[in-house]
Amino acid sequence: MKIISIVEFGSSARSDADEYSDKDYFIYADVWVDRKEIEKLTFSIMPKLKELNPDFIIHDKTSFEFMLDRGSLFLWHLKLESKPIYGEQEFDAMLKNLKEFKRYSQKFENYMAVFHDMNIARKALPKITNFDFAILFTVIRNLSILCCFKLGKPKFGRISAFETLKSIAPDINLSKSDYKTLMNYKLEYERGFKLTNSKELEIEPWINKVDIFSKQVKYILELA
Repeated sequence: MKIISIVEFGSSARSDADEYSDKDYFIYADVWVDRKEIEKLTFSIMPKLKELNPDFIIHDKTSFEFMLDRGSLFLWHLKLESKPIYGEQEFDAMLKNLKEFKRYSQKFENYMAVFHDMNIARKALPKITNFDFAILFTVIRNLSILCCFKLGKPKFGRISAFETLKSIAPDINLSKSDYKTLMNYKLEYERGFKLTNSKELEIEPWINKVDIFSKQVKYILELA
């Protein structure tokens, strides 16, 4: 087993990281063995990465080639907004085989399935948690990324995707303040930052807002 490429992506690669950002790296290995072994070999190649407490997304050649053939939106993210720090030539050569992304309807339905599952589950639970609001944020962000890509304005950032969509379609129902509120719940749930006040939000109005937003995004995708 060998590491072919190590690729920095996300906010640090775009140079728009803030105090809430993490360090994301894509690891391309020739074969899959064991995740810990791949991480160990990665750190032996780039020792300084260990100090950053990075998050790794790992793919081997088989899964990478499958994603290339499918026109993976994640690989388009890497193609447009990443920074190879090891094995750049090999990585760039592979990305030349990346096909056009066309699965807009499928992706839309996948994101909406997450939204609907969350809506069903929360009705059966005794208490709404930050997790529920974090899911709403993730759905909005992913729909924004999908929409921006379809409109030829690809953005993948935590903030940039929604703000770009809002600049293109200012009449969408969600405000930047709405988005920030849900983003704070996401950051609090996933990364431990205390960004929300102690007052509990009613989730029903937010469910309705996301539902309307999704319908607006679907209309834009169909029209584009």
